[in-house]
Amino acid sequence: MPVFRTSTGLPRFRNARIASVAPALILMLGSMTKPSVVVAIEPRTSSGTNEQLRRGQALFARNCASCHGPTGAGDGSAGRDLDPRPSDLRGPGIAGKSEEQIFRKITRGRQPMPAFGKLLDESDRRTLAGYVKHLGAPVEGRPAR
Repeated sequence: MPVFRTSTGLPRFRNARIASVAPALILMLGSMTKPSVVVAIEPRTSSGTNEQLRRGQALFARNCASCHGPTGAGDGSAGRDLDPRPSDLRGPGIAGKSEEQIFRKITRGRQPMPAFGKLLDESDRRTLAGYVKHLGAPVEGRPAR
């Protein structure tokens, strides 16, 4: 299945039938120097449209994935030596928080995580909070952490 990069760096499929399956959120794993792995994830129980989630994924990839990892598992290469280690954003700790609580954490930071209040505008921080909440939403077939 051929995958091409759009101007935003998100993949798109040449085959329209594949591209239209479900509404799927596409996550890119890997880097530009390595072959990319593409994973389609069904929308979960969280707020936001697919476009907002795609925008949130791009913001996450640019600002968070180096520490939290590409899927939010807390396994990013830049976070390996941090104390405390980056949180697994897919677990119940995030699922139990509101988007507003996540937004405040992104805005204010917490050592060693920087505060993004002056690094990202409010709209981007809110979009990012929605995406992080999405990462913590339950997924059928995935065991609870």
